[in-house]
Amino acid sequence: RLETPGFCLVLIVLALIVLIVRHFADTRRALEVKVDELVAVNRVGQAVSSSLVLDELVELIFRESRNLVEFDIFMLALYREESREIDVRLHHNRQGRQPQRLRKLGEGIFSWVISHNKPAFIRDWENDDSEFKQITIHVGDTPQTKALIAVPVTYRGRVLGVISVQSYI
Repeated sequence: RLETPGFCLVLIVLALIVLIVRHFADTRRALEVKVDELVAVNRVGQAVSSSLVLDELVELIFRESRNLVEFDIFMLALYREESREIDVRLHHNRQGRQPQRLRKLGEGIFSWVISHNKPAFIRDWENDDSEFKQITIHVGDTPQTKALIAVPVTYRGRVLGVISVQSYI
């Protein structure tokens, strides 16, 4: 028979063991998520070093991005510095893959991202008061974007292009 202080000590030790086990389980889940992300980044890195076909690399980036984050629209554009054009290599929305197209630098959010070498972020389109709403180019019969992230792709300080994900929700 345990005395009250001894019994309380046993309960405290059991409670601590439960908390430690829970913490280890949570940490393990978080590590598994990070490992999945690192595997995806590693695949992209391997493709960059081994792929000779640009469109294969673009498709791989799209697929791996789809595994990492949910989105309604994915766009990857390359900047052609010599002609000051933006080559929208991949535009994928709910209707599927859209045709590749060229834009002149100076039109739209991608131009802003390229010119400033900074990301653009809109959390809530309706309540956003940034300059991005005035420079956005709407393409096709798609619903209005509700959230947008566009980040520059750079190498050694030069902007090579832009990757953007957007959501209707």
